[in-house]
Amino acid sequence: MNVLAIDTATATLGLSLKTGSESHTLLLQAGLKHSEKLMPSIQALLLEAELDREELELIACSIGPGSFTGIRIGLATAKGLAQGVQALGTSCRLIGVSTLDGLARRFRRFEGTVVAVNPSLLQGRSYGRLFGNHSCGSGGRPPPPFSSPYAAYRCSRLRSVRPAPAGSGSGEAGP
Repeated sequence: MNVLAIDTATATLGLSLKTGSESHTLLLQAGLKHSEKLMPSIQALLLEAELDREELELIACSIGPGSFTGIRIGLATAKGLAQGVQALGTSCRLIGVSTLDGLARRFRRFEGTVVAVNPSLLQGRSYGRLFGNHSCGSGGRPPPPFSSPYAAYRCSRLRSVRPAPAGSGSGEAGP
């Protein structure tokens, strides 16, 4: 299956193209230039993979949280590409993926609790969500997203993290 993934929710423009057993990825510090950089970057990725856009079968796009304008640019581009492929007579599905779900996915085999955080540099806010089997959600489900670090402390099993000494590079788990 040929899958194109688009992430424009942050200052980093992220694209990934999966074609059978091959993967092609492009990460670009786009800042506020997603509208200028997205289509040329998609075209470059398709050329690198030697794939025509008509061969795309699925387009996944980030739906936030993140930059409102960036998300709109990504979704409009993904929808336009999917409709263009469909107009040529082939099937191309379009799905939305939470930015936080995408960040946490790499830890899907981890047995503990994962906190995915997406900082918004433009507004000075951070968005986060708890994931995992050992979280304090009810019925084995992950707890609902939280909007501030203080809301996360309501979870009795969540361990605090103390800042590490300067130069050590990591935090220290607390009780």
